Amino acid sequence: MAHLLTIYFLIMSYEKLNEKLDIMEGLLRQQTLSQKKILNMADVMYLLGISKKSLYRMIRQKKIPAYRPVKGKTFFIHKELKFWIMSHRAENIWAIEKLDNSDVDTSDLE
Repeated sequence: MAHLLTIYFLIMSYEKLNEKLDIMEGLLRQQTLSQKKILNMADVMYLLGISKKSLYRMIRQKKIPAYRPVKGKTFFIHKELKFWIMSHRAENIWAIEKLDNSDVDTSDLE
């Protein structure tokens, strides 16, 4: 019985450690994204919390500012994305918080 309790506590400790690592990974990713000037598809999907299919649909319908200088590669300018998110405030209030750590000035986009 004592052996099973030890295993149980080790598993619980592992799960808590895993949760903390996930939180740290998320914080590091947010910090990294706030410093990037050009974002890729994965960055934007993470920031908006949407699927690749949804993002492609938004790009195709020209609902989000995107650039395709090379076939198969889509990029987003951080300043423009932040401005776009802010102009859709009711829909994406939590995404603004993710980008809020950046010192991006959107005044020149108006």
